[in-house]
Amino acid sequence: MVITQNANTNLTVNNSNGQNVTVINGNSSGDTFSYTGQGGIIDLSNSAIALAAGSSATLSGNGNTLAGGANASIELAGASINDIITMATTGTVVVDTGAACTVVNALTITAANSTNVTVEGTSATTVTAGTASTVNVGSNTNNDVVSVGANGTVSVADGDHGEVVNETGGTVTLGNGAAATVVGNDSINGGTGSTLTLSGIDTVNSTNDKLYLGGSTNITTSGTGATIYTGLNDVITGNGDIFNIGGNLLAGQVATTGYTTINGTANIVNAGIGTMFGLSGIDTVNGTSDKLFLTGSANLTTNGTGMMVYTGLNDVITGNGDIFNIGGNLLAGQVATTGYTTINGNANTVNAGTGTMFGLSGSDTLNGTNDKLFLTDSASLTAIGAGMTVYTDLNNVINGTGLTVDTGGNLQAGEAATSGYTTIVGNANTINAGTGTMFGLSGSDTLNGTNDKLFLTDSASLTAIGAGMTVYTDLNNVINGTGLTVDTGGNLQAGEAATSGYTTIVGNANTINAGTGTMFGLSGSDTVNGTSDKLFLTDSANLTAIGAGMTVYTDLNNVINGTGLTVNTGGNLQAGEVATSGYTTIVGNANTINAGTGTMFGLSGTITSADSLRDFVLYAVGHGRFAAGAIRASPWLLGLLAGVCGRGEAKARFLAATVGGMEQARLEELARDFAVRRLPAMVRPEMLARIAEHKRLSHRLVLVSASPSLYLKHWAENAGFDTVLATELAFRDERFSGTLASSNCWGPQKVQRLQHWFDHRPPQALYAYGDSRGDREMLALADHAWLRGAAEMPRLDDWPAKTIAGRSAGVS
Repeated sequence: MVITQNANTNLTVNNSNGQNVTVINGNSSGDTFSYTGQGGIIDLSNSAIALAAGSSATLSGNGNTLAGGANASIELAGASINDIITMATTGTVVVDTGAACTVVNALTITAANSTNVTVEGTSATTVTAGTASTVNVGSNTNNDVVSVGANGTVSVADGDHGEVVNETGGTVTLGNGAAATVVGNDSINGGTGSTLTLSGIDTVNSTNDKLYLGGSTNITTSGTGATIYTGLNDVITGNGDIFNIGGNLLAGQVATTGYTTINGTANIVNAGIGTMFGLSGIDTVNGTSDKLFLTGSANLTTNGTGMMVYTGLNDVITGNGDIFNIGGNLLAGQVATTGYTTINGNANTVNAGTGTMFGLSGSDTLNGTNDKLFLTDSASLTAIGAGMTVYTDLNNVINGTGLTVDTGGNLQAGEAATSGYTTIVGNANTINAGTGTMFGLSGSDTLNGTNDKLFLTDSASLTAIGAGMTVYTDLNNVINGTGLTVDTGGNLQAGEAATSGYTTIVGNANTINAGTGTMFGLSGSDTVNGTSDKLFLTDSANLTAIGAGMTVYTDLNNVINGTGLTVNTGGNLQAGEVATSGYTTIVGNANTINAGTGTMFGLSGTITSADSLRDFVLYAVGHGRFAAGAIRASPWLLGLLAGVCGRGEAKARFLAATVGGMEQARLEELARDFAVRRLPAMVRPEMLARIAEHKRLSHRLVLVSASPSLYLKHWAENAGFDTVLATELAFRDERFSGTLASSNCWGPQKVQRLQHWFDHRPPQALYAYGDSRGDREMLALADHAWLRGAAEMPRLDDWPAKTIAGRSAGVS
C-alpha cells in the first residue's frame, strides 16, 4: 500500500494488519504524520512524525522531526540528513550509511559507516557506529557508551561525565570539565579541566586535564597542566604535566612491580615509594627509594630521599640523599666516559665507574676510578677510589685519598682562585695549588704551588713543592719542603696550645716562626725564630736559632748557630746511634751543652687511656668483623681469664680471627692511619707532658709494650721515642699469618727485650712507667719506677733513686 500525503495535511496510519505501507510526500513540507504498526516506510521531508509505542518504521527524508513512543524503533535510511529523532528512553535507532541526524533519549543507537550522529537527552545511551563516522555527545547526557570504527570522530560536550569511548585510530574531543574513558589508540583533544581514563596508544591535546591510564598505555600529551594517574608500565610523552604514579592501579596491583616511562619537559612526578621510571626531558620527581632511569641529556630534580638514579649521557640531576649509578642506563654503543654528568644537591652517593666526568654541586660521596670531578662553589666531596682528578671552584671541601686536586680548575667567569679557601682531608693527595691560593689540609698530602697559604689540622702531614709558601700549623704536624715559612700554631683550634704539640719539619732554607715553648723536629737547614722552644735535630741537620731560652736536642753531625742556647748532645739519637760517633758544631755565645740518659715507657694503659690493641682492631675491621672475631676467639679469651691459656696464644688467636689473612700492605696502611688519626686522642695528657719533660732533659726514650709494634712504631716515631720494643706479628706471602713473630712482650719478656737492646751498656739512670702486672719485672729493674693507680706520679726532680713509687700498695 502506498499513501500520498498532500502538503499541509494531517495523516494518521494505523497499520494494525501488518501490511507493507509506504507514505510519501505530495508536497515538500508542512505535513503532520502519525504511524502505528510495524515495518512502515515513511518517505517525508520537513515533516512532524509521531511513531506510536512499540511501532517500527524506516524514515527516508530530510529535516523531519520524529517522536517515538515507548519501545519504538526507527531506522534512518541512507542519505537522510538533518532529522531530529526523539525517543522514549527504551527506544532504539538505526542509522544507515551516510545518514546524519540528532537522536534524543534513545536507549541504543546503531549507526553504519560514514554516519553523523548527535546524541542528546537521557543518559546511558549505547552508541555503535561504523568506520569514518562522527558521534557528537551533547550536553547533559552522561554515562554513555560510544563505540566507533576506524577513523571515526567522537566529541563530548562541556561538563559531560562518565562517558566511555571505544575507538581505534580516531579522534576524540572533550569539552571543558568533561570526564570520559577512552579505550583504543586515538588522538584526543581535551578541553580545560577534563578527566580522561585512557587505555591504548593515544595523543591528548589538553590543558589542566586529569588522565587516568589503564596500564601499558602509551600517550602523548600536547598542552600543559595535565594530571596523569598511571597504572603499570605506562609510556607517557608530555610537557608541564603532573604524574601520580600508581594513581589508577587495579585491585591487587602494586606500583613497585611496574616501570613507567616519561618523556618530556617540566613534568612533576609524584612517584610514591619504591617505583621505577624511565625519564627523558626536564622533570621533577617526588618520592622515596624510587629507581629512575635517565636517557641522554635528561634534566632531573628529585624531592625525597633514597632514590636510585641510573644515568645516560650528559644528564643534569638535582637532589639530596640519592644514589647515582653513572652510565647505568646507557643505550647500545654508548660509553659512559664520553658524557658529562652534572649533580646538584647534598648527601648524594655517586657510583661513577671508571674514567667518567662530573660536575658536582653540594655535599656528595663519589665511588670510582680515574674520574674527573668538576666542583662548583662551596661544594663538598668525599671521593672513594684511586686516580681521581678534582677541579675546584672556590671554598670546596674535599675528602679523599690519592686524589689529584687542580685548584681553581673549574672557576667561573670573573672568579679568582686566590679569593677562596679549599679544605682537603685525606692521605696521599697531590694538589696543584696554583699561585697565592689558600688551603686547609688534613692528612698526608703533596702540594705544588707558589706563594700559597696552607693551614694544617692536627697531625696532618705535608710535602710542599714550590717557593714562597706559608704553612700555618696545628699540633703534631709533619712538613717536608724547602724555602717555606712555618707559623707554628697558626691554625690551632679552640682550647689548643702550641706547646702541647710536636712539629716535624724536613727540608732546607725554611723559616720557622716558633712562638714560645713549642717543640720541633728539624731535618735540613732551617732558621727558627722563637723563645724557650725545644728543637729536636735529625742527623746532619743545620740550625740557625734566633731567640732566647731555646733547647736543642742533637742527633749526629749537627751544625748549630745561636746564642744562649741549651744543647743536649745526643738528645735525639736514633736507634743504634751513639753520640760519640758524631761531630757537633756549635757557633755562637753563652750556649750550654748537656749530656743525655735513657728512659723507657709502657704504652697500653700507661700512656693511653684505653686498650690500644682493641681500638686498632676495631678501626681496621669495623664492629661486625670485630664482634665475629671475638666470638671465634672466645675459647682462648675465656681460657686466658681462667688461667689455662697463655696471653700470647690468646692474643694470636684473637688477631687471627679478626685481621688474619689481611694483606701486609693494607695492614701497614691501616696502622699508619690509626697512629695518626686515632691513637693521639687516646694518649693521656700527663704522659705527653712527662715525655716532653724527659726529652727536655735529653733522656733516651724507649717504648716497651705487649701491643703490636705494627702501629706503635708510627706513633712513637712522631712522639720522639728512640725505639719501640713490642710484640711483632708474623707475615707469610705478604699476608698476616695469624701468628706472632716474637714472644708476647709481657712481664719478664719486657726485661729481656730491654736488656738485649741495652747490649750490656745500661743507662746511668732508668725510669720506668707501668700500669699492670705485666710491668712488674720492668719496674723492678728501674732506678725510678711508677705504677699507675698505686700513687701519684712523682715530679722528676722529687723522685729519689732506687725506689718504686707505690710498692706498699702491691704490684702484681
